[in-house]
Amino acid sequence: MNIKNNMLKKYWNFKSFLKYQEDIIDSIINGNNIFVALPTGAGKSLCYQLPSTIIKGLTLVISPLISIMEDQVYKMNKIGIPSFYFKSDSNSLTIDQQISNLINGNYRIVYCSPERLTSRYFLEKIKIVDIKHIAVDEAHCISEWGHGFRPAYRSIKNIINLFPMATISAYSGSATLKVKKDIISNLGIEDCVTIDCSYKRKNIFYETLFTNDKMKSLLEIIRNESSIIYCNSRVLSENISKNLCHNGFNSDYFHGGLSRNEKKEKLRKWQSEEIKVIVGTSAFGMGIHKSQVRHVVHFNIPNSIEEFYQEAGRCGRDGEKSKSTLLTNLNDKSIFTNSLLKNQLKKKDLIKVYKNLTNFFQIPYGYGEGNNYDFDLSKFTLEYKLDKSKTKNILTFLEMNGLLLLKRKIDEDLEIKILCDPKTIKTLLKKTSPRTLLLESICRKFPKIYSKKINVSTKKLNQITKIEITKIYDYLKFFKKNQILDYASNNYDYKLNWLKPREDKYSINHLFNKLNNLNDIEIFKANKILDYIFDTNSCKSKKLLSYFGEKIKSNCNNCNSKCCLQI
Repeated sequence: MNIKNNMLKKYWNFKSFLKYQEDIIDSIINGNNIFVALPTGAGKSLCYQLPSTIIKGLTLVISPLISIMEDQVYKMNKIGIPSFYFKSDSNSLTIDQQISNLINGNYRIVYCSPERLTSRYFLEKIKIVDIKHIAVDEAHCISEWGHGFRPAYRSIKNIINLFPMATISAYSGSATLKVKKDIISNLGIEDCVTIDCSYKRKNIFYETLFTNDKMKSLLEIIRNESSIIYCNSRVLSENISKNLCHNGFNSDYFHGGLSRNEKKEKLRKWQSEEIKVIVGTSAFGMGIHKSQVRHVVHFNIPNSIEEFYQEAGRCGRDGEKSKSTLLTNLNDKSIFTNSLLKNQLKKKDLIKVYKNLTNFFQIPYGYGEGNNYDFDLSKFTLEYKLDKSKTKNILTFLEMNGLLLLKRKIDEDLEIKILCDPKTIKTLLKKTSPRTLLLESICRKFPKIYSKKINVSTKKLNQITKIEITKIYDYLKFFKKNQILDYASNNYDYKLNWLKPREDKYSINHLFNKLNNLNDIEIFKANKILDYIFDTNSCKSKKLLSYFGEKIKSNCNNCNSKCCLQI
């Protein structure tokens, strides 16, 4: 038995590799750069984790989500492979301390976010680490044509340049031919080995159901089995879940507005089968390994084929028969198209947002480079009478093109003051309820809150009370309405780093063609997903595979298109 199989047995207790895994691992161990296109559930993470036990030196994994990093680090340490990820919250060690621990801790694998690689300080400090392998997970995020494009992924080349002798491996589960070329070019690995597996999922039945009452149809098709329902808003995810529970289904919701602890607990319950049906926005699913999901339902039209394929592919990872259902109607199509046209970015939008940003931060002409700002997006859009959604898209576009860097603030600070006297509060607390639990916790933890405003974070309140953050806001609104307390947001949405000197129109004139290209990409993707949904005659699998550059002659006979139902 060779060393690869020894490690596979020793750490993972597997007797053999899945298809393609051994070839990928051999390539990495031999020092060959490699691009890997494998569908969800094909075992991509093992391809960069196992070589870390053999290569003399450290493996650095670039990963898009903290939850993915936490999960993989926990699993690696549990099986005996020393691992950690770079943290940035206020309770963490400094970067210097983390890098010192990395050097002295005999670690084999370390994870970091792409945003970390935009920091010159971090890059300067990590130069002394012996990095021999750099793995790029969800590599499609590097391309404007890719699903979930993330500007910070363009900074990965910064660390590649620091370690020219390191082996590079890049992985994607939903890359078109154009995206594959973008990934390879941007990472500078044109000489790489490429391993392309078919994206065909023979065990998934794809169906599109046309209905004018989607909630009624959902109740007819859903079962108390491991399922995911995707929708396009936080409020809708909560409402669907409540409706399912009301009708006897074991359900919960999941979205980006929940605290990290709330997400962990909901995910734990779903993975352990305490909860059967999870209703989520696109924030749910990436990096989550649950093989026995039987059904994925899309309640709204996804933004692209890539998004749909990734989400639908989270069912049936165990190879057993599973189903992907998309609920829609002609009104959906109209809403989707109108929303796309409304949010198209125009030249005048770009000029207006950029000019207003410089005024908002009072940046003089020729200055601003390297400055950091606390940024309240709501305040900004209100002050300049801007559409919030479109403004956020413009900011993302400016970030894509290196003018600024946005970092989302996860926690929110509040200013809270009790308006009643202690005696009145004591009377209120005699009525036991989740609302009074919150009030009691605030008064007990912050005794001076009767006399002055106290700064307290939503994260802190969640930790103290174990109440979901969305519920905390509901209860605070209730208390404010009844003049029991007053509260106000005392912080910002983002940290904004201004990367280039202000030059007004000269900073953005050269971006107009790129803006038009971006609009063209969005229109192309929208037309492709609409064609997939509303073409009822053509085989669903053939359409999906064709989008990713795979040409197959025969129909799948495993979807509800007319050509396959006739078989």
